[in-house]
Amino acid sequence: MSLNESFIQEVSDEVRRDRLYTLFRKYGWIGVFLILLLVGGAGVNEWRKSKERLAAEQNGDELRAVLQSFTDSEDVKNYSTYLNKELPGKSLAVLNPAFLRSSVVNSSERLVHLETVANNKDLPIVLRDLALLYTFYISELDFDKKMDMLNSLSGPDRPYRLLAIEAKIDLLLSKELFSEALAEVKLLEPDLSSSGMQTRIINLKRIIQDNVDPK
Repeated sequence: MSLNESFIQEVSDEVRRDRLYTLFRKYGWIGVFLILLLVGGAGVNEWRKSKERLAAEQNGDELRAVLQSFTDSEDVKNYSTYLNKELPGKSLAVLNPAFLRSSVVNSSERLVHLETVANNKDLPIVLRDLALLYTFYISELDFDKKMDMLNSLSGPDRPYRLLAIEAKIDLLLSKELFSEALAEVKLLEPDLSSSGMQTRIINLKRIIQDNVDPK
């Protein structure tokens, strides 16, 4: 019985080996193809990452060069050429304070670029809201449109909420809307952390209250 069982086991093993060999000859190319595909995919992915890294470095170098050039000589033509290329560094170039304050840059051009940044949903909200805040300060929109802009910027969890509320207070005071300005001050008070801003708002509140309830 032991000899028969041993013989049967050997035959079974041989049959299994023959089947595996047959399967490998028939389907082995699939495994080779999958291995080549994985290796090729990894190579393409590394090539893509390397290309993106190189492009980012080149754009960073170009952005630094154009910022430095504008700082040194206010080369508006070169700066405008860079902005019109729609490169990843455009938002930082648009939000450059030197560009926004420059007297040699056309105001409408600044506003067009700021609008592009503010409406670019691919950018972080901190950059989009900063573009919107700059737009508020340099544009000549009417009172209602500026209030709409500030209402948006002063919403919950917005990065420049406190600055927007403070700007809203100034805007209301410019129209002598003292009660509305006082309401915004009270909205701002719980979030004050800077001692300088606290002092400014306290003094502003005192002035507003004197106008709301004159003695």
